[in-house]
Amino acid sequence: SQKVSEIAGEALIPLLKDKAFAQSLEFTGAYRLAHYDRAGDAKTWKVGGTWDVNDMLTVRATRSRDFRAPTLDENFRAVSLGTPARGFGDTLPGNPDTRVGQNPLASTLNGGNPDLAPEFGDTFTYGFVVRPFSGFSLSVDVFDIKVKNAIFLIQGNTPLYQNACYAGGGTGVSKPGTSQY
Repeated sequence: SQKVSEIAGEALIPLLKDKAFAQSLEFTGAYRLAHYDRAGDAKTWKVGGTWDVNDMLTVRATRSRDFRAPTLDENFRAVSLGTPARGFGDTLPGNPDTRVGQNPLASTLNGGNPDLAPEFGDTFTYGFVVRPFSGFSLSVDVFDIKVKNAIFLIQGNTPLYQNACYAGGGTGVSKPGTSQY
């Protein structure tokens, strides 16, 4: 189980209305404080604005700080041993067993990690909407997202990751009992 406590607030503040250069201009802001008993505190926020220039053009931008705690499955998934149905030795030039004519199967251990840290993201988006005629609109948006402590599953049977293990000398085949990638 996991316990989460949080409080949040959001505001939409109109700044201008029915001016020559702005049909409307609005500021948005939000803040959330959350406490996860397993992942700690999350202080997230968002600031942004929307500028309706006229009936044909809207411009918008948002900047935010984001947070994602690991799920219970990511923390506590049961560990399982997997062996792929095919060998990867022929596709891995760095595999020391390929050099001696062997074609090993790459076994993988998959499971949760109770020590996972939360993800944090910094996001900046901006874009516009053009409505040249009734019944048609075109939206163009740009996203710049930077994630720290990304939580993802490394597939041990993927040749890219296996090559990295062999290149680093940290495989169970070349160094029994080790896993360095």
